[in-house]
Amino acid sequence: MALVVIGGWAFRAESLRGLLPPDFGGCIVFVDPYPPEKAQQTLMNLSGGKQPLIVIGWSLGAMLALEYAAQQPEKVARLVLLNPTARFCSSPGYRWGQPTSALRALKRALKRDRPAALTGFYQLCFAPERLPQAKLDKHLQEMDLVSDVDLLSGLNYLERSDLRESLVSVRAQAVLIHGGEDAVIPQEASAALAATLSGRICARIVVEGVGHALPVTRTAMLRTIIQTFLA
Repeated sequence: MALVVIGGWAFRAESLRGLLPPDFGGCIVFVDPYPPEKAQQTLMNLSGGKQPLIVIGWSLGAMLALEYAAQQPEKVARLVLLNPTARFCSSPGYRWGQPTSALRALKRALKRDRPAALTGFYQLCFAPERLPQAKLDKHLQEMDLVSDVDLLSGLNYLERSDLRESLVSVRAQAVLIHGGEDAVIPQEASAALAATLSGRICARIVVEGVGHALPVTRTAMLRTIIQTFLA
């Protein structure tokens, strides 16, 4: 069975390698979520096998995983959704998102001063914990390999996507894990998501005192949860 790992915006999927059970015997593929169209095509290519996929997605990667599981429900067996949401931006009747103005401000900042924009985003991800300078430098260096166009394509996807009505098509068993102090995607967003996926949720876990960088800061804890879910 193939296991697909989709990273979050401005993070490489490889940064999630530590989440994987060491004894997983199938094929493992790491997918960066930008541009989203490329990630979606990778999922399409991988799902041609006889067995359905296991997909681990973080943030933007979780949205891409959910979208694919809704479009191709028979091709996804299990979902591990880290800091997930069905809609990133707030709207009338949905208050668990970021203001569209904040997302557009990040787009402008990315064009004006990319290192400063990414630094601010990383600090928000790690809050309420402190982001060590060495980790900040590492993430910034990794993003040197990603073009402005691809990063902006991820933000455009977050601005326009609303998966709420399509979630009734998801058949995969899912576990949702969220940082209780997430300043990027409030943990209430995954609660709303869990209510829509009610019949397919194996567990929804909120880790208190942790922010959006949960997969990076609590790797060992999440690896244990994921190993139990996939057993």
